Amino acid sequence: ATLRAEAARVLDEWHAAAAVGDRIRYLNHLSPDVVFLGTDTSERWDLVTFTAYVNEHFKPGSGWAYEPSERHVMLGPKDQVAWFDERLTSGKYGGLRGTGVLRRDGDTWRISHYSMTFTIPNQVAREVVEVVRSGGR
Repeated sequence: ATLRAEAARVLDEWHAAAAVGDRIRYLNHLSPDVVFLGTDTSERWDLVTFTAYVNEHFKPGSGWAYEPSERHVMLGPKDQVAWFDERLTSGKYGGLRGTGVLRRDGDTWRISHYSMTFTIPNQVAREVVEVVRSGGR
């Protein structure tokens, strides 16, 4: 339970750093071999490319704010890996989902994989799929 709570705390700190545009604190939560999958199909970043993206978009005092409202953390064998899913809310995008993997790095957790997706209600899924198929037109 303690390692699960520590993993959740790392994710909370990561989101908090993003909300205030603290690039260094935000990026320090990532492992050197991180893969970050954004919401656009072209957004698959390693640490170097994601760092460039963060540096371009973070301004001191403001970044992006995603507020977690529900999170599930599961521990892997020997408690060295944890995977999670979380519901997020954004003023800009509304509801999203984040999923990922954390790995132990000494006495802390580092995010080694993160994927952010839009949540699409089933009743509008066909409409959204048609918009995506048409290239957003």
